[in-house]
Amino acid sequence: MLILTPNRRLAAYSLQQAQIQALNQGQAVWDTPQIYPLESWLNELWLRCSNYLPVLSSNKQQLLLEKIMQNSSIGVELLRINQTAKLIVDAWGFIQKWRIPLTKIDAYVDYSMDTAAMCQWLATYKLWLEENGWVDSQSLLLKLSENLDDILDSIPKKIVLRGLQDLPPVYVDFFDNLSQAGIEITTDNLLVEPIKSVRTRFIDHKLELTAAAKWAAEHSSDQVAVIVPDLEMQRQLVLNTFLEYIPQEQLNISAPYSLNTYNLVNTAFLILRQAQPELYYDDISALIRSPYINKGRFEDNKLAQLDRVCREKGIAKLCTGKQQNIELHPAKYWSLLIQQLLNSWGWPGQEQLTREESDLVTCWQELLREYNKLDHIIGVHTYSAAVQYLHRLASTTPFLPAEQGSTRVHVLGMLEAEGIPFDYLWVTGMNRENWPPEAKPNPFLPVELQREYNLPRSGPQRELSVAQRLTTSMRNGARKQVVFSYPVHTDEAATAPSNLIVDIEQQDFPTPEETIKPSLLEYFSDFSAPILENTYVRGGTRILKLQAQCPFRAFAELRLHAEALAEPIAFLTPAQRGSIVHEVLEWYWLENAQKDINQIINEVLRAWQISLPHIITDYYFEVEESRLQNLLAAWLEYENKRDKFTVIQLEKRHYVRIGKLALNIQVDRVDRLEDGSNLVIDYKTGFVQPFDPQLAIYMQCVAPNAAVYYVKSGKVALHEYNPEEVPDLQAIANKFADGDAKVQPVSKQICQSCNLQAVCRIYDS
Repeated sequence: MLILTPNRRLAAYSLQQAQIQALNQGQAVWDTPQIYPLESWLNELWLRCSNYLPVLSSNKQQLLLEKIMQNSSIGVELLRINQTAKLIVDAWGFIQKWRIPLTKIDAYVDYSMDTAAMCQWLATYKLWLEENGWVDSQSLLLKLSENLDDILDSIPKKIVLRGLQDLPPVYVDFFDNLSQAGIEITTDNLLVEPIKSVRTRFIDHKLELTAAAKWAAEHSSDQVAVIVPDLEMQRQLVLNTFLEYIPQEQLNISAPYSLNTYNLVNTAFLILRQAQPELYYDDISALIRSPYINKGRFEDNKLAQLDRVCREKGIAKLCTGKQQNIELHPAKYWSLLIQQLLNSWGWPGQEQLTREESDLVTCWQELLREYNKLDHIIGVHTYSAAVQYLHRLASTTPFLPAEQGSTRVHVLGMLEAEGIPFDYLWVTGMNRENWPPEAKPNPFLPVELQREYNLPRSGPQRELSVAQRLTTSMRNGARKQVVFSYPVHTDEAATAPSNLIVDIEQQDFPTPEETIKPSLLEYFSDFSAPILENTYVRGGTRILKLQAQCPFRAFAELRLHAEALAEPIAFLTPAQRGSIVHEVLEWYWLENAQKDINQIINEVLRAWQISLPHIITDYYFEVEESRLQNLLAAWLEYENKRDKFTVIQLEKRHYVRIGKLALNIQVDRVDRLEDGSNLVIDYKTGFVQPFDPQLAIYMQCVAPNAAVYYVKSGKVALHEYNPEEVPDLQAIANKFADGDAKVQPVSKQICQSCNLQAVCRIYDS
């Protein structure tokens, strides 16, 4: 007897139940029952045909259609060829499995550009299959039916279709043919007798998931399933929520991630990108921090220091001097080279791999074998193309780690749980907007034809019928309890239970907040840092600025040195551009305004280019030089119109005491006017805030009898700094020295320019 199931999960469950039954009957040895997923069995059956043709895998099918589109006159305008190819594959599957005559589709060609394009691409695709001797999975059953005499002897005399419902017509015809050939075809399911179901509701979906996770943990001594209809879109949220209550080894979450999302596989691609003419810092940084390379004599902390130095120097991109490899070779050639590159870096590292990491390495080897099989489709290609093809395969290949024997809680999509009886079952997302799901017809097939043949997602009536069947199946899906839940608010809109569960009795479940006992929580506030022993702290006027903006930020940045790592960029930062302006003006006035400003700009920029060649390229040099010439020419023209003055100080440092702090500050420039008075000038290349401690200190400590002016970037004029009320600088300084570290920003704008939110947790309160 052969048992066929719709998916591998039900096949594995059926096999497990058969083993349990044999053990319960006292059998010491028994024959392994023939239980397979339907598609796996059909592929195995095809191998036994006398005129067997190789089957085009889904990856190959996708790549072939993309290649056809790129070579087509109507494919060049597509922005997302890979998504379009996927839709064409789906449409071709509908055509084959629902036996839609191509003549019916041709009748719509003159009325739909999408349908016309699809027909043209599929004609080329079918011709390629015929010329190269391949068959695709969509046509497999038709080919099997044509070769039924070759395979009848390989088919058991009795077949049980377990949980296989709503089969496409081509499958129904195939099993009818088997039945007429004398093979007994029956159906069954493992579902239990209906038990009393309950429905419940929660304020939002996050609380709904949290309650389901807590409930699953409470019943995890039995087999528990939680269904999340759009699990693929919510997998990370679901994983984070359930891991708060259930150990990793007891949890299985379906909708697996693709291979390229795992660090071990991503490290392999980082290594492969090092063979390119240009290297990007993000790749280099991630690679040297990866545990999956052989770091030799380097210690992790030294590599971390190297990473920080690279960040601080702002190296966003490096030129390796390597030439672009434009040689053309087949996949097998590049596959060997790729393996050599990985070996040279010691991938996957010297540490003992976990079971998951070992499985990933095995999947990587299988990925290389799959890539080698693409030769007949992609032909010879460059190294860069080889890496792209490999990455493409990794991004479309799900990683399916084997379930452990200790798995007790299964989080599944809607279709995966069908046909499997659990002890406890919770179904989420059962609100009216989500269930039944909305129809999504394939855009390349005429909607009229889709509804005529009752294709999946073709119309609301079809979706209602499927949802009714699945809801009935879920009501019978557990031996002890079935819970249907829904959020009452989604995207700030009120919602109601699906019409398919309104007849189920309502029962309130406690929300996670209600299960917390306030008496067990202890609250305390600690906003005082140790008193500053050394009153001299590096930071200058920035100390007062940050303390006035947010005491905690001042404490964290200036005393704890908690700063975000610099991110390398491919252009000068605002601070660097400001420094260049300061250098040019300082040099100009040191020369007593006798030297040409454009020559000074050129010489200063040349010095910066030597230290930052990766940023200040020749083209960038010209752009920045032109900007500075325009900016400073306008400024010096304004200076020439001023009353007579003499520059008496340039970039002079001053040590001042403000309250309990001793600060080191630097004054950009001091002019002596004709009347003997002094004028302090500060160059500002950015936004000038109402409270600027630097300018306030000039007024109060450095030059109390001088007028203080600042040069505002983009404004050709001197602006007098004369705030109506200068804050108490001593009080601000004393608070910093006394350890005032309250999380107390003066405005939301302050938080937007701060990188310490993860430390102060201001948004968690």
